Amino acid sequence: MSLNVLSLTRYFLTKLRCFMIKSMKIENFKGFKELNLPRLTKITLLGGMNNVGKSSVLDSIFLFFSGGQQDLFIKQYGLRGINEVSMDRSDIWADFFYELNINEDIKISLRDEAVKYVLECRYDHEYRPNVNGARQQIVVQRGTELGMTPIANMNGGISAEERVSLGIVLHKEEKLIYQAHILRNPFQPIVIEKPLEEKLRIAKMLMPDRRRFIDVRALSELDISNRLSMIIDLLKIIEPRVKGVSLAQVSNLGEIYIDIGLPRKMPIKMMGDGMTHLLSIFLAMASNVHGVLLIDEIENGLYYETMPNVWKGIKKASEVFDCQIIATTHSYECLKSIYESFDEENDDFSYVRLERREKGIHAEVYNQKDLEWAFENNLEVR
Repeated sequence: MSLNVLSLTRYFLTKLRCFMIKSMKIENFKGFKELNLPRLTKITLLGGMNNVGKSSVLDSIFLFFSGGQQDLFIKQYGLRGINEVSMDRSDIWADFFYELNINEDIKISLRDEAVKYVLECRYDHEYRPNVNGARQQIVVQRGTELGMTPIANMNGGISAEERVSLGIVLHKEEKLIYQAHILRNPFQPIVIEKPLEEKLRIAKMLMPDRRRFIDVRALSELDISNRLSMIIDLLKIIEPRVKGVSLAQVSNLGEIYIDIGLPRKMPIKMMGDGMTHLLSIFLAMASNVHGVLLIDEIENGLYYETMPNVWKGIKKASEVFDCQIIATTHSYECLKSIYESFDEENDDFSYVRLERREKGIHAEVYNQKDLEWAFENNLEVR
């Protein structure tokens, strides 16, 4: 068996099962000793005061779906703008454990309609691979071809330093369906002891400072497959003058231009951050069909009066691309506009407010009627 190309990500994710997250539980991850989220829907908005853990909820979901990547925690650093991390630390992964306590396992539990999955991350200070004759295990090292390699042949074996590892296990109900160890060295190699045989959704994260960068490849693929009209129709919800979107080569860079009925097309960046951010969101969904899109501070760059139409567009796009949206916000206008965009009995939207209480972080779930009562009584629900 030979696994080539790109990265372990594709290998891991193509082996996962598709489902929509209905509820989840986070244990010993970042600021959460234990957090229960009893209800997540097709579109879920997370609110709460600063530093209460809204972004960490997104990070935990991203971690769950990154479980088969050797750099899963390095990516977590990158998402938060930390571009350099010392690999010499014996506690390289401790920043992601609750109160830096590496003796308590991280557990991320997700449930769909009927099945529960639990991802566990645990420190192993004396990892010794089980070398069993002809049994082969997948060993992945960044910059090398993916492939089946006997663990005993891995550069003469596992060094004492690399015996400090991070164990990753995934259970489906009580059944172990994936197991691996990430070794502590500058290349973060991963030893997969039990390859995954199912297929889950793919999770993609959109950070506020990244939404100005549009996924040119996704736009090109839609254009080639004659599906670009879907994006144009979505943009028309926000800007009725939109007639077309195209990719043009300017110098050595590709630039996206938009046709709004003027004598010539305009760079979409000239339309303002709002249009650029929305196109980034729509393209992220288009390239993540049947997936989960995590959006931090979704209101950034969007004028509050455009919010109702913005949510109409996002709601429609989530239906077109069958993409679950979980986003954070600080904005009262954002919350009120999404509430107004959904029918009273619609089960596709929920709002979860995180609150810091004496025993830790608590999640309060609001449905349409709860929000209606809160808005009528001018209650603070952000």
